[in-house]
Amino acid sequence: MPETPTGPKSAAELTTVANQAAATSVTFDDEADFQRAQQGLIATLPEGRVLADDQVVWDCGRYDFLRDQIPFIPVFGVKAASTRFMASLR
Repeated sequence: MPETPTGPKSAAELTTVANQAAATSVTFDDEADFQRAQQGLIATLPEGRVLADDQVVWDCGRYDFLRDQIPFIPVFGVKAASTRFMASLR
């Protein structure tokens, strides 16, 4: 019986090439999108939760693992973007 893989697989060559091509047109250094998102922000979630009828229907704390456990992907800088996104939720 083959062993079940426990870690992520490497990207296929086609995926790697496509990511490298896309990386030339995407930049996370431009803060304009984040500024526009803040302008449209109606309110923050001080406790990080949304309640309906005294029941938690959304809990941002359940996604705290994303802050430290997302591997950095140099092609897109995903960790930096997701870290800023998670920070904007609080």
